[in-house]
Amino acid sequence: MTEEEIVATYGEEKQWKHFAELKGKFENSDKYHLYENYFDMPGIVLCARMVDNLEKNAGGKQKSKMCKMWRDAIDAFNNAYKPEAFAAHTGGYFPGVKDEPYLYMHKCSEDIRRWLKELRAAGKAVFLATSSCSDYCDHIARKVLGDDWKDYFDVIVTNSKKPGFFSEPPNRRPFYSVVDFQEGTKVKELERGKGYAQGNWQTLMILLRQLTNKEEPKVVYIGDSLRSDTFPPKKFANWSTVLICEEMEAEGMEEDRTQNGPASKRARHSENDYDPASRAILVSDLWGPFLTDRSTSGSEVVTVCGHILRSSADICVPHLEYLAALPLDHKFTTFKDSSSEWAGFHPGKPRSLRK
Repeated sequence: MTEEEIVATYGEEKQWKHFAELKGKFENSDKYHLYENYFDMPGIVLCARMVDNLEKNAGGKQKSKMCKMWRDAIDAFNNAYKPEAFAAHTGGYFPGVKDEPYLYMHKCSEDIRRWLKELRAAGKAVFLATSSCSDYCDHIARKVLGDDWKDYFDVIVTNSKKPGFFSEPPNRRPFYSVVDFQEGTKVKELERGKGYAQGNWQTLMILLRQLTNKEEPKVVYIGDSLRSDTFPPKKFANWSTVLICEEMEAEGMEEDRTQNGPASKRARHSENDYDPASRAILVSDLWGPFLTDRSTSGSEVVTVCGHILRSSADICVPHLEYLAALPLDHKFTTFKDSSSEWAGFHPGKPRSLRK
């Protein structure tokens, strides 16, 4: 849409009618669907083309045909990413990741491996909670961390079905044992060194209390999804959250050196460096700004993603390398700090916020 078309449809402040509802719960509804990760990217193109085709050819039956189109799109996604497709080696996604994994992923650096070991050596409990099923998780983790990947974590939770892991009550989200990548019987108590499936954050907290010997351990949850890893753990569990947002590095950052203390306390990566190839994919003039926009009067308008990030994440970094390069006791400014509404970006603010 052109700028003129956007203003004509959404008004001078560019406010979508479901904005207030979405920023309050940030989950799918019968009115809209969130496309916010790389799994979803083909769906954005697919649905856009389907809508264009229906608007061109549906005549006066667009509404009914749009509803059917959406059901078909959801069925297609469920078929493409259904868990059993990994073992069966079927579909358009899993075979590619299995056959040529390093086209789609990078090995973890020695810094990250060292950092994970240091966390555990310092008495921190380190857990992995992923919505991926156990066989797919094992495949990815072996390629990224190595065959000993389980040794980096105190407990592993697969098929956690976030955000339900956080938002649904424990009686509806029991843990299950995992044997040979198959989910087994219900489990009431978790143990260190084991892997489980599904579950809920409340039962996990019982184990974390045992592992840390603290009645109310402080939990920091790190992930790359606003919908699954940032909004729900903050809202339902009141955990501290770190958002991984690689778009920061692709766009470029400008470091505020007053935030991070002496040079020895700052990440040793250059915040002004970015990969041009990544930038071509991650930063596009076709889509609007990710965090803020401007109304026709010139005032700043915070986007849905900008609002969720600022209200749900404590800090935001381009990738784990920035955390692994810092001492474990490093003190970060957060989005809640009064110094700046965007003080949680590390090691620097995206350049778009400096305009």
